Amino acid sequence: MITTTTWPTALATATLLATTTSTAPAHANSASGPARCVGREGHDSPHRSAVDDHEIRWTEESKYDDARAHAHRVWNGNGLRRVAIRPDAWNTSNDLIWKDKNKKDDALATYARNPNTGMTDVIYMNDRYLKKNSPGDYDTPWWRRFAASHEFGHALGLCHKNPDRWATIMGRQARDTADNKPTRRDRGDYHRIWGT
Repeated sequence: MITTTTWPTALATATLLATTTSTAPAHANSASGPARCVGREGHDSPHRSAVDDHEIRWTEESKYDDARAHAHRVWNGNGLRRVAIRPDAWNTSNDLIWKDKNKKDDALATYARNPNTGMTDVIYMNDRYLKKNSPGDYDTPWWRRFAASHEFGHALGLCHKNPDRWATIMGRQARDTADNKPTRRDRGDYHRIWGT
């Protein structure tokens, strides 16, 4: 389950939950037609992203560098080149920062969008579930990479999809995932937002 909350600063938060009893479903292969989002999320939108002028400039204060690098690599490969992913520089505006948290909230990671112009969005990686020897089954490189890639999908403007309809990295539950990188459907959704 993903929750969206409104904070006093109107910070929208998408949270990937770690605990679930479901297993990954069988997926349809169809990638035609627009992807519907689940819940009240509406649809994929560049207006709910960290993208600024077709790029995301990022900084990092997270110990999960491998997961961050994986997310950047898989969302900037296999034909996904419409949004440049670059480190922040002294003369650029920072769009996204990677940080860690340690919170018992069932979230592997969280994307926190700040809708104010010029403000920085944040992806929080959760030590509670991702660090070595944490409770649960999520303290492996595969799950860290999945959590980072899923949340980076939100930073690109993608919302949650129904994994019962097609394979996606953007399902609400961690165990719903098909892979720890964008699927064919996710790549199609990216192109619907950012072009080909």
